[in-house]
Formats: sequence, structure tokens, C-alpha cells
Amino acid sequence: MTIAQKEAARLLRRFPNTPSKTLARIIYKEHPRLFPNLDAAHQVIRYLRGNQGNEHRKNPGAKEFARPPRQSGGSPFGQLPPPRNPFDEKWQPINVAGPVRAFIVGDIHFPFYDRRALLLALREAKRRRVNLILLNGDIIDCHAISKWEKDPRKRDFAGELKMTRAFLVALREEFPSARIIFKLGNHEERWESYMYCKAPECLGVEDFELHNLLRLPDIGAEHVREKRLIRLGDLNVIHGHEYRYSISNPVNPARGLFLRAKAHAICNHHHQSSYHSAKNIEGKHTGCWSLGCLCQLQQDYAPYNEWIHGFAIVDVDAAGKFEVSHHVVTGGKVR
Repeated sequence: MTIAQKEAARLLRRFPNTPSKTLARIIYKEHPRLFPNLDAAHQVIRYLRGNQGNEHRKNPGAKEFARPPRQSGGSPFGQLPPPRNPFDEKWQPINVAGPVRAFIVGDIHFPFYDRRALLLALREAKRRRVNLILLNGDIIDCHAISKWEKDPRKRDFAGELKMTRAFLVALREEFPSARIIFKLGNHEERWESYMYCKAPECLGVEDFELHNLLRLPDIGAEHVREKRLIRLGDLNVIHGHEYRYSISNPVNPARGLFLRAKAHAICNHHHQSSYHSAKNIEGKHTGCWSLGCLCQLQQDYAPYNEWIHGFAIVDVDAAGKFEVSHHVVTGGKVR
């Protein structure tokens, strides 16, 4: 091989699927003294690929450097590598079939929980004999590892874990046969964000996964991550942070959820209790709910707010039809 052919062969090995004309421009720019002009560089590439007639297809490099045949239609895009698809099975909804009676509660924010409101909600769930407990995000606050400015006197992540674990153990004791689903909210996701920044080498180590730190396997609880949707029959359940730009609040969170979901849905996240329903031109009715929280209603970062304590109990039949009992806790009573 000549020096020009050797340089061309080196380029062909790096970019076997790149068009000859493009390679010619690259090599002519890198080695202008090896070729009298761009066309000469192009001819060398074509020669090595065996594209200059039948007699040249027998040259030593033709078999090595020949471009793979294009797919039907002759489109060069057929040679693109397969895409990376994040929307795989881990994003598929978790379907809960009826009949089931579910207790949906979120935004407890241990250690900043409201003890009286939480006990009243649990007492109602016990009275109604629920057989599914859906902990719908922000059960633990993860205040100590938040990216937001925080009071250093409240940095006690170990204490947050201990308190949340104690609650989960007590929950299993009170509801020994109930299915428990622990869905990660935006506050639980603080842990993974913290690991990304502070200890990326530990990512993937099972002992450091939040569900293991909370010892969910010990109480037989399932954990749901990656913002996955949970479906209780025909009712879609999200925490509320799943939408990229969140849920707008033009009237109340339930209406904002309706404008995004356009289907029966229920969420937490906003710490507000609201309901919105609408009927379309075909007479189909759609209802959406936002549930209150069970944390302390006054926080340093939001001393004045519209928060209220609340939860829901949802009955789902075998056909997927559901009925929502939407409750608020106020004045020391469940209403």
C-alpha cells in the first residue's frame, strides 16, 4: 500500500459505515500533501472499498473495507445503531386488581409528622378493614440530605431512618395481612440524588438502596420507584411529581391533575385536599383527587399555606370500578 492508502485504510477502520465522500473530506483536510485534490482522496477511498468496477473489487482491501449493504430503500439511516430506550419494562404501570380496599396516604414527612392526624387516619383505616396500604410518597423527609439550605441542627438522617423504620414495623403489626406498597416520592428521591453527587461509587450496592435502608423487605413491603404509575382498577395513582413541569394549580391541584392526566387519577404531593370532575361530549365522566398530608402543617419554609391533613380509602371491585372515600382530618376528627 502507498502512504496515502495506509492513511485511508486507518480512517476506514475507524469509520466503516461513513460515506466515502465524507471520509475523503476528512482525510484531505488532515493530510493535504498526500493528495493533489479532494477528488483524488475520494478515489483512494473508493479503490479500497472496491467501488471502482469489477476489476478493483478483487484488490486486497476490498473485502475488509466494503461498506455493509444498506437496508431496503437505500436509506443511510438504516445503519444507525439501535437506540437506548429508557421507557422499558420498569416504566410499565403496576396494576392492582380488585376486589380490594386501599388506604392511600402520603406526605407524612418523618420526622416532621403530625402524630395526632396520623393516628386518626390509621384508626379509620383499621376500622374500615383495608387490605392494601399504599404509602404514596414523601413518607420520609430526607431533610438532612436535601440540596436546599437547611438548619444544621436538623441534620439527622440516621434519626429519620430510625423513626420511619419504627413506623413501618408498627404498621405491619397493626395490619398483619395487608399488602403494603411503598412508592418513592420526590423526598425519597433525594437519597439517590445525594448518592449521585457524594458517593457515586456506591450506586448499585444493594445495602445502600433506600428500600434496604428502610428495611422494607423485613416487613414484606413492596417498593415502587422510577416514578411508576400505580393503577387501582380504573384509578391511576401518582405521587404528583411525576410530570416534568409538575402539576399546575390554576384552581386547585385536582383540576391541575385533571388537565395533565385526562383520566381518573389521584395524587398527593401538594398537601391540599381537592376534587375535580368533568364530563366530555360523549357523556364520559372523569374524576381527579388531591389528598392532604399528614405532616406538621407549619414548616419553616412555608409558614403560611393551604395545607390540610387528609387521606383516602378506595374500594375497587373485580371489574376495576372504584369508589373514593376522600377524608380530611380537622378539629381532631376524620371528616
